[in-house]
Amino acid sequence: MNFEPSDEQRMLAEAAERYLRDHGDGDHDHWRAFADFGWLALPLPEDAGGLGGSDLDVGVICQALGRGLLRLPYVDSVVLGGGLIAASRDAALRGDRLRRIAAGEAVVALAHREAAMRSDYDLAVTATAARIDAQWKLDGRKPGVVHGARADHWLVSARIGDQGAALFVVDRDAAAIEQDYALIDGSRAADLRLEATPARLLLEPADLPEALEKALDRAVVAASAAAVGHMDAVLEQTADYLQQRRQYGRALAQFQVLQHHLADMLIDCEQARSSLLAAHAALQAGDPDRRRGVVSGTKALIGKAALSVAALGIQLHGGIGVTEEYAVGRRYKALLAYAQRFGDREFHLLRRAATAAPLS
Repeated sequence: MNFEPSDEQRMLAEAAERYLRDHGDGDHDHWRAFADFGWLALPLPEDAGGLGGSDLDVGVICQALGRGLLRLPYVDSVVLGGGLIAASRDAALRGDRLRRIAAGEAVVALAHREAAMRSDYDLAVTATAARIDAQWKLDGRKPGVVHGARADHWLVSARIGDQGAALFVVDRDAAAIEQDYALIDGSRAADLRLEATPARLLLEPADLPEALEKALDRAVVAASAAAVGHMDAVLEQTADYLQQRRQYGRALAQFQVLQHHLADMLIDCEQARSSLLAAHAALQAGDPDRRRGVVSGTKALIGKAALSVAALGIQLHGGIGVTEEYAVGRRYKALLAYAQRFGDREFHLLRRAATAAPLS
């Protein structure tokens, strides 16, 4: 795999950085702008109004989102939700929902995880689905649906008798939101209540395990790209601060012990970037076992490295680093959320260890 960005990817990165520089801190309709630029259509299949872009292309956008500190449902709606919808055998439902996502007309959120589940990869679903009067009806509860209150459609997992878990599309006005609340990084989650909730079947029990695992792996890599964007921004902001802040007549950057801390941060950033590239290669290679091992290894490595970089960034800034107004502290919270989403470090280390495929 060629790790050098293509001319198109360089242009994409420049456009994303320019947009976020001009509009990142303003009250702007980012979702509409992303649709106009084609970024929402980027990873979606061409036969459904998408651009058929690669995961590397998506990574360019996600790194920019991380650097820009934007809490948008790009990974959840476009990468994860779009990937699951793209795997559906229902051509009409698939085409309609993907076109709406690409056009910025709809946001989708995965409502899968339940209180007893170890991770999003778990299929031990207790919500149930039954066919009543020629329509699927769902019952159960789905807590902690990230971006759930913003979604126009939820992708809800529910068990069909003894056949196993399937995935359904539930429209916003069909289910009740019990609670909408803020997460540590400032994004929001919602608890959903399903009571004879009408739904359309998206993925059969036979299709869901493979489709969910693949979509989650792609979401992990996209979220990891955003984490690398956060890490780069923390390093740059910390280096600038140490150049400007003076103590005993010298810039803090001239003190050797602080230079060592910056060097450690740089090493963590470069290791994270290398691991991210390996994950992109594994997604492209098409070997499921290798993909599992590399993606989980990447999540475990970047989760640890990102928190180390952010913590050092706060330490080197001193008291200002923990203020709500200062970006370094907010990035630490964003990286805390990343470390727990889609499976924590322990889960991914165990998943990595379970793979039978060599990683090189």
